[in-house]
Amino acid sequence: MIPGKFIPVIKKLASQCEQLGLTWAFTGSLNLVMWGFDLEPHDIDLETDRNGAERIDNLNADRVVWPLHLRESEVMQSWFARYDFEGVQVEVMGDCRYRLPDGNWVDPRLLDKRIQRVVWQGLSLPLLNLVDEQEICTLMGRFEKARRIRTWLDEQPAPTRNNGASND
Repeated sequence: MIPGKFIPVIKKLASQCEQLGLTWAFTGSLNLVMWGFDLEPHDIDLETDRNGAERIDNLNADRVVWPLHLRESEVMQSWFARYDFEGVQVEVMGDCRYRLPDGNWVDPRLLDKRIQRVVWQGLSLPLLNLVDEQEICTLMGRFEKARRIRTWLDEQPAPTRNNGASND
């Protein structure tokens, strides 16, 4: 379930990204909820490329909690920033890379090939497709979440798995 305070933030982010002409997608727990998972997101994750992250950062300089910077962990590297939209935490990641088990990094993949659109409250929103979300969870060591996504995908009819969903 999407908390009510998220709704205006989702709409604002979608409007900003569309006005800027960015390639972007919601990811993480909000992505899963929009696909139909039963959970409550605690923040909003948005993926784009580095240029998109910089442009979002310029628009939201008054909301910065963590300024845009290259952030690296054991499993992930991205241009990262965190914002506060009236109490809703928003994390923006650009040019995401994930570490493979052999220690090498996966080059950032073109986001436009990895998104599917859903209709939500009259808006067509780009979401990271669930096959990619599952793969990312696996690379990040979030095996239980990856398993839940795989189980969910296996239970869905083919059009939902492959062509997006409509969640009004």
